[in-house]
Order: sequence, then C-alpha cells, then structure tokens
Amino acid sequence: MWSATFAPARLLLSNLATSASPLMEDPMTRFDESDPFGGETLAVRPPNPGVAAVLSVLLPGLGQLYSGRFAAAVGWFLATAFAYWAILLPGFAVHAFCVWSAYQSARSWRGY
Repeated sequence: MWSATFAPARLLLSNLATSASPLMEDPMTRFDESDPFGGETLAVRPPNPGVAAVLSVLLPGLGQLYSGRFAAAVGWFLATAFAYWAILLPGFAVHAFCVWSAYQSARSWRGY
C-alpha cells in the first residue's frame, strides 16, 4: 500500500538523480540503492574550521562545541573566563589559543 502511494515521488527522485542533475552535485545528498523504496540518505557534513574559529572568537568554547567536543568546550570556556578574570593579558593569550584549538579540532574532525 505504501509503495503505491509513494510511487510518483520515487519516480520523480529517480529522474532527478541523473548524473547531470544539480541535485547530485551536493555532497550532502546521495541515494541509497539498497533501500527498496529508493529513499534518500543524508551524509553528515564535517564542521568548517573557519566557522569554528569565528565562533570561538565570539564566545570561547563555542567552536569546540560546534565541532562536537562538549567537554573541551566547557573547559575552554572556564579557562578563558578565569584567565580574563585573573589578568587581562593572559586572557587574550588563552582566548587566542582557544580559537586555534577550535580550528584544529574542526580540521581533524572524525565524526560525532
């Protein structure tokens, strides 16, 4: 019953999934041939190192959180907050190192 209901959608997707289709140029979309209904499987996009660095500039630890490293995000946030509270100059140094760490964690991303 369900396969008959979704037959037009499967036909449309199979027609769109040609090699000349702009839909197939997106690395996030791939069609799973083993699915009996011809469904669509979405791949996980790795984090962008530049976005991770900018997020860490805005809020220390946010770039690590974006890269999927929750414990590192909390640690960097607390360390940077303490460094700013203690003395201003070490705060800038710790914040810069936090941005570098976020960039590196996004570059070496292996999945969540």
